[in-house]
This record gives sequence, structure tokens and C-alpha cells, in this order.
Amino acid sequence: MKYMGDYADDSTVRIFFTTSDGSGGAVAPSTAFEAADIVIYKNNSATQKATTNGITMTSPFDTVTGLHLVEIDCSNDTGDAGFWATGNDYSVVLSPDETVDSQTVVAAIAQFSIENRIVSAVSGNVAGIAGTINTLDALDTAQDSQHSTTQSAISALNNFDPASDTVANVTTVGSVTGAVGSVTAAVTTDSASRTASQADVSALATSAALATAQTDLDTLTGTDGVTLATSQPNYAPNTTTPPTAAAVADAVWDEARSAHTSVGSFGEGVKVESLNTQAKADVNAEADTAVSDASLATAAALATAQTDLDTLTGADGVTLATSQPNYAPNTTTPPTAAAIRAEVDSNSTQLAAIVADTSELQADLANGGRLDLILDSILAALDDPRGEPGAGAPPVNPDAMTKLDYLYKAWRNKKEQTSSAFSLYDDAGTTVDHQATVSDDGTTATFGEVGAGS
Repeated sequence: MKYMGDYADDSTVRIFFTTSDGSGGAVAPSTAFEAADIVIYKNNSATQKATTNGITMTSPFDTVTGLHLVEIDCSNDTGDAGFWATGNDYSVVLSPDETVDSQTVVAAIAQFSIENRIVSAVSGNVAGIAGTINTLDALDTAQDSQHSTTQSAISALNNFDPASDTVANVTTVGSVTGAVGSVTAAVTTDSASRTASQADVSALATSAALATAQTDLDTLTGTDGVTLATSQPNYAPNTTTPPTAAAVADAVWDEARSAHTSVGSFGEGVKVESLNTQAKADVNAEADTAVSDASLATAAALATAQTDLDTLTGADGVTLATSQPNYAPNTTTPPTAAAIRAEVDSNSTQLAAIVADTSELQADLANGGRLDLILDSILAALDDPRGEPGAGAPPVNPDAMTKLDYLYKAWRNKKEQTSSAFSLYDDAGTTVDHQATVSDDGTTATFGEVGAGS
């Protein structure tokens, strides 16, 4: 079992472990390990971690046979209140329900602690070390204070103005006699910043320029800076009620056309004389186009049609002309129904045959007639009970009802099937009435003709 180290509270511990066979070769478990295969003990207590919350098993890891990873999130206390705590040791044991190399295994794979190996402070003197070793927290507090002091000093130096600021224990040197060996760093003051600020200020407008602008503004608006000065050339306020839309329209239509006769202008376009000329031309063009598109009949074609109509109906256009070849009006009383029937009878050669056949059918359908007797025999065959066929070979060509009797007997009565014979019994089921040979060579099954029973 390996010791993983001392961890801070709420850390995640990652443990790699392997599985091998009896000879040491890498081998996979019977099925992949899961979180439930991990048992964790706290210190020397036999009470296990109650749940698998916070435990993640990757088996196999990176698809490598025999390599596995278990991750333990010590910040997850769900279902295990108080289990993870500082100042304790923890042992991780693999106790799977799977087998490894067909063997049941139990292995203590790792141990770790949570803040159980840290010395927070040492009081007094330690041999070989002069003074006292403070806690890390105290050192950190002191370092933060020193850092803050240093930052304040740097800020003061950055904002130092030699023209007005003084620093304790620093004497201003008016001049230096003799040569200065070297200056290892650039010495700067705030003068550069002041120069830049002065340039920004110089870019602002002067008071004289501002006074000129104010004078111009007063000329436009007056001294109050709001009302437009009446002395302006274009100042012409409306001192009356503005005209209505009707008044504007009347003024437009009452405007003389003589002032608006330029070619292409709206006034020239609506001139009455021009409008009449253009309107007549447009109407004529549209009429010509309509007549052409309609393909109307000419006067000559209409006259020819009228002549033909007069030939058919006469000059009045209503009465059919008697000179027409097919003109043959009925000038007598129309024939009666009896006359029409007599005409049909006298001219038909098949009516007598139809009457004869109909009379014959009526005689055959009468009680005792031929068709009546045939129907009675069919009904009797279908309605009357029939006995089943007797023993013996079925006839070659029996009537239809006998064939049905054999089928019904074969369906209803007792049957036996052996490897060499088929047997059909009588109604009592005691005597074999019919029999057939049966054979099967594994390829073809043969069912022989049915004959008498034996």
C-alpha cells in the first residue's frame, strides 16, 4: 500500500493501481471495476464510508489493460456527514465483486491524510536556529504590511514635484561642481506632465474668440439668446391666420394658364385645346385596335348570311320555306298506340318465337314441370341426410355428392398413420374401411392410392 501524501481539506485524491495475473502480467478484471468496489476506512475505525458519493472509478484507464484510476472528492459530504475532516488518516481498499485472473481479490491500494502532517508553529528557540519561527499566517500578514508601505512610497515618488514638494532628510542641491561620473537611471519629474497639460490648455479658445462668437450670436438672436432678432433680413413672421387647404386649392385652380404655358410643364399639359386633340387621337386609336382584335364580320359576309337565311325561312325570317327538299309537314291526325302496335306486330319476324319460348318456360317452372322437378331433386340431395360411404376402394368416377361423402368421412373419422400405411376407420372407429401405402426415403414422401382396408 502506498502513501499518497497529506492533502488540504476538500481536495481531490487520484490513485492509480494495476491488476495482474499470477505471473505478474497485466490482466483485466472479469468486468470493469466500479465505484462500489472501493472501501474507505477512517483512521483505525472498522466503519466504512457509507456511500459512493464523490468516488469516480475509470476502469480501464485510457483503454490500457490492467490500469485503473480511482478519484476521491473529499469535498463531497453527501450521505457521509463528518467523514471527511482535517487531522485524520484514510485507507483505500479494493474489494470488488469481480474476479482478477479468476481469483477473488482484496487489496489495500493507498493511504492518505487530510492536514494531519502540518506544523502550524514552533514556540521558543530551536537548536541551531536563532530567534523564533513564526507561523506562516503571521509572516504573511507582516509581508502584506511591508508591501503596502512600499507601494505607498512608490506612489509618493511618482507624484513628487521638486518645485513644491519636500522630502525629509533630502537637501535640494542648487548646482554640482565638477563632472558627474554617471547617472545609472533616468531622473524624471512631473515637469513633462505639466508641459503636456499646458499644451492642452493652449489649445482652448481664447477669451477674445469667445467674445466675438457671443457678439455674432446676439446679432442673430438678440441679447436674450433665444428670440430671433427682428433686424435680420430674412425675418418675416406670419402675422395672420395661415390659409386653409380649401383656400390654397382655390388659388391654384384660379391661377391664369397664360403664366404656365412652357412646353412640358403641367400647365401646358392640361390646356383644354391640347387635351381635346390628344383625347380624340387616343380614342380613335383604341377603337381601331378593338375592331382589329375582335375580327368582326364584314358587311359582305353579313349580306351572304342573310340571303341563306331567307332561303331557309322565307322573307319573313320565321316560317320554314316550303321549297326546301326536306319540307314534309304532317297534314293528318297522328297514329294511335294500337296502330303503332299493329304495325310492329305485322313487321316483326321474331315476336312469335319470343312468345313461344316464354310459354314453354312458364310450363317448365309450373309445379311438376321439368325445371320444377330438377330443382326439387337438387334440394332433396342437399337437404336429405346421407350415410357415409362403406368400406372398400372408392370408385373411380362417382357423382359429386358421393365425392363429398368420402371427403367428409376422411375429415371426420378416426385415422392412423405409420411409417408404411395410412388407415381410415368406419364410424365406430373399430374397422379399417380404407387404406393406403406410405413410404419416405428421406428425399421423397409417397402416399399411395387409397384402397380397401385390411
